[in-house]
Amino acid sequence: MLRIGFSKTLASGADNTPSALNWADISYYDSMGQFTYSVQRIQNITSSITLSVTFATGTGGQAVPMYYKISTSAPSWTNGGTTFEDPVFNSFTQIVTGGTIVVNNNNYLSFAVFDVDFPYAGNSTVTVRNVTDSNTILDTYIIDCGS
Repeated sequence: MLRIGFSKTLASGADNTPSALNWADISYYDSMGQFTYSVQRIQNITSSITLSVTFATGTGGQAVPMYYKISTSAPSWTNGGTTFEDPVFNSFTQIVTGGTIVVNNNNYLSFAVFDVDFPYAGNSTVTVRNVTDSNTILDTYIIDCGS
C-alpha cells in the first residue's frame, strides 16, 4: 500500500507595510509659545519596522530641533493639535535628520519641533521612510518654523 502525505504548512512572512499614515504639519512659533504635535498610530504590521526621518537643516548647517515619541497608548495631544506644553516636557527624544526609529504594531508615533531660536525660519519638508520595506516613503509633511 502506498501512502502519500500532504503538509498544510503555509508560507508565513512578516508584513512590514503599515496602514496608510498621514502626519499633520507641525509648527513652533516662539512669539506665541505654541507647539503643534503630529501623531499617527502604526497598524497592520506583524513585526517591528525601522523608520527613517529626513528633513532640512537650518542656516549654517544647524539642524531643525525635531523630536519624536513612541507610546503604546493614545497621547493626550491630537494629530495637528496645538498645546503650550513643549516636547521636552512631554518626554520626547530629539532626532537628527537621517535618524531611525523602531516601531511596533499599535504604537503611536508623535513628532514635534522646539527651540527654533537660531537663524532658521520658514518651512522644511519631513520625509518618513520605511527602511524595513525598501525605503518606501510612508508620508511627507511640513515643519513650519515661523517666528
